[in-house]
Amino acid sequence: MRFRTTIIYDASIDKVVDLVGPNNVLYMVWNAKFHPPAKFTLDTNSIAIRVGRRKVWVPRPIWKFFFGTVTFSQTVDPVREDTVHIDLLITHPLFGRIFGYNGSFTVVRVP
Repeated sequence: MRFRTTIIYDASIDKVVDLVGPNNVLYMVWNAKFHPPAKFTLDTNSIAIRVGRRKVWVPRPIWKFFFGTVTFSQTVDPVREDTVHIDLLITHPLFGRIFGYNGSFTVVRVP
């Protein structure tokens, strides 16, 4: 199974957004933040459903119940600058932690 998303910057709301699902119907808005010197985080901000060119904003209690909240961090290894560590956690208000991932990858620069 494939899980495809498209990440964009929406200047109209000054936020990073994931477009998810068939025809990018789910519009997930993130609080994106860089924490110097080497950490980047994303936290769920809000969610809308895209209907054509319109967005129908889902009230926070409803989207939290159906989708949970996501926290994500990406940190450059302090010893090996070519290594990045990923931590992802999806938490549901009733079920608690429902999905987590942590791992590392090596960056290769291609000229």
